[in-house]
Amino acid sequence: MPGPRRGWTTRLLAVALLVLSPICGEYLSGYDESTGHPAALLSGLIFFVPLYGCAALLIREVARRAGLGWIGILLLAATFGLVQAGLVDQSLFSPDYRGLDGWEEMVAGTLIAPLGLSASNLIGFVGGHVMLSIAGPIALVEGWAPRRSQQSWIGIPGLVLCALGYVVASLLVLQWHLETESWHAATGQLVGAGLVAVALVVLSVVLGRRRRRSHPVRPGGPGLLLTAGVAVVLATVHQCVPLSWLGVAISVVVLVTAAILLVRASRTERWAPVHVALVGAAPLVVTGVIAFTYDPLIGEVSAGAKYGHNVVMLLIVLGAALVAVLAGRRASTAEASTDDPGVRVPL
Repeated sequence: MPGPRRGWTTRLLAVALLVLSPICGEYLSGYDESTGHPAALLSGLIFFVPLYGCAALLIREVARRAGLGWIGILLLAATFGLVQAGLVDQSLFSPDYRGLDGWEEMVAGTLIAPLGLSASNLIGFVGGHVMLSIAGPIALVEGWAPRRSQQSWIGIPGLVLCALGYVVASLLVLQWHLETESWHAATGQLVGAGLVAVALVVLSVVLGRRRRRSHPVRPGGPGLLLTAGVAVVLATVHQCVPLSWLGVAISVVVLVTAAILLVRASRTERWAPVHVALVGAAPLVVTGVIAFTYDPLIGEVSAGAKYGHNVVMLLIVLGAALVAVLAGRRASTAEASTDDPGVRVPL
C-alpha cells in the first residue's frame, strides 16, 4: 500500500534493494570469473542492478501498492525466475549450458523428457531466484525500517525506470544467449514457459488479494533465535539435497514444511518484519557458507581472491540481517513504551 509521503529514508531503502539484490542473486555464490575482483564486481553492477535490482524493486512496489502481501511477492518472484531461466537465458531447457562441467549429468538425473527440462534445475533455478534474487533481499531491506515495510518507496516515474531497466537488461541477456549459444529453447518450451509465467501473475493477484478468513491472532509466537535456527536448518537441507528424484522429493517436503510453519507463525502476535528478515536471510547465509566449498565454475580465480570474496559477501548478508534485528528491537521498544500494536506481517 502506498505510504502517505516519501522521503530520504524510503529512497535509501529503494537504492539499498537495487544493490543488495544483485549482490545476493549473482555475487554471493561466487561462481563466476569476476569472483574476488573488486573492479569487475563494481562494473558488473551497472548491468546486474537493472537485471536483478530493478526486478526486485518493481516486484516489491507492485505487490505493496496492490496489497498482495508476501504470497503475491513470492509468486511474482517465481514469475521472474521462470522468465529469466526459461525465456531470457534459457538455461532451464539447455542440455549443455555454456559447456559447464557436469551440466549434462545434472540434467539427466531428473530429466522430464516431454518438457525437456530437469526437475532439479526447475526447483534450483526458479527457487534460487525467489530466495536469493528477490524475496531474501526484499525481506532484509524491509526489516531495516519496519514502519515502512508496507509502504510504497518510489513514485510512478521510478516504477517506469525500473521496468525499462529490467526490460533492456533482459533483452541484452537474450541477445547474448542467441549470439553465443548454439542451442536455443524450442518454440513449445518458450510458449509453455510464457503461459506458466502469466498464470503465476494471475495467481499472485488472486491469492495475494483474496479476502482471508478471519483468523484469531494467537498470543506469543516464535522468538528470533528459533525463527533463525529453523530457517537455517530448512535452507541447509534444501540446498544440500542430491541432484536426483530423491533430492527433488526432499526439496518439496522442505518447501511445504516451510510454508506451513510460516503461515502458522504469521498468525501470532509476535510475528514482525524482523522475523521475515531472518527467514529471508537464512538461504542467503547458507548459500554464502556453501560458496566456500567449491571453486568458481567459470574462469580461473586464485584461492586468496576466492576466499576473500566469500568472506566479504557473507559479511554483507550477515550485516544486513544484523541491521534488521537491531531495527526490530528498536521498534519493539518503541511499541512497548507507547502501547502501539506495531506492524504485523500477514502472509
